[in-house]
Amino acid sequence: MMIQRVKLNPRVMTDLQRRWMVKVAHSQFWRVASWYELDDLLQDGFLCHAKVVSRYPHVYNPAHLGKLFQTTFLNHIHTLATKRHHSITEVYLDDIASPPEPWEHPLVDPFSIDLSTQTTAGLSIP
Repeated sequence: MMIQRVKLNPRVMTDLQRRWMVKVAHSQFWRVASWYELDDLLQDGFLCHAKVVSRYPHVYNPAHLGKLFQTTFLNHIHTLATKRHHSITEVYLDDIASPPEPWEHPLVDPFSIDLSTQTTAGLSIP
């Protein structure tokens, strides 16, 4: 019995590329987990492969095409993470907290405050 070698189509994602994509998607998912699903990230991997195949029609070496796919997918994950990071407006508790009381202000001497004019819950302190 003779074993025939089957030539793989380099334009189709190989099993090795698919396993690499799943491994990377799982390992890098933490970067986009708060707003992205793992299934969406895997689908983006397939889209990145299709993008590479259509952008580089002259590349037939499977190793070269695979490396282009890896670079494209990693760049895509990085872009997703940084776009979301830069688009989030960070609000700190100090920004939304009420203004400090006069005796808590660092530039005011606490012994110079006249407590007779201060009110507590709307009532004057006698």
